[in-house]
Amino acid sequence: MTNPLGGGAALLTHRPIKAVIEVYPGQDMEFFLDVPPGGEPWPSGTSAELRFYATAADDAPVLDTVTLDVDAAGAFIHGRMESADLAALPTKAVFGVYVSMPTAPTTDYLVVTGTTKPGKRG
Repeated sequence: MTNPLGGGAALLTHRPIKAVIEVYPGQDMEFFLDVPPGGEPWPSGTSAELRFYATAADDAPVLDTVTLDVDAAGAFIHGRMESADLAALPTKAVFGVYVSMPTAPTTDYLVVTGTTKPGKRG
């Protein structure tokens, strides 16, 4: 895997979840990631970030970062991004969700990857 999405990040599972964020003009984005049924909750002290890049190229700079909240019980990760910040991202921006756990505080785990796309109504 290439940097930035893999740069310094370990994989928590065999492969990160693939996702798409649809961007609708004037609409905020809410991100929500449940722990699957039977899965282990995120440990107390876990932190998470949603990072956006123009491409998945090795030297792609971070365009924007959203700090995500981890539920106190560890059942889900969630966050929100304002519509103006979403509109500033290029079409098909690449993103990754990185998680850091207190059991390995110097390791970022890549758990979700994907791209943005214009939303369709109709």
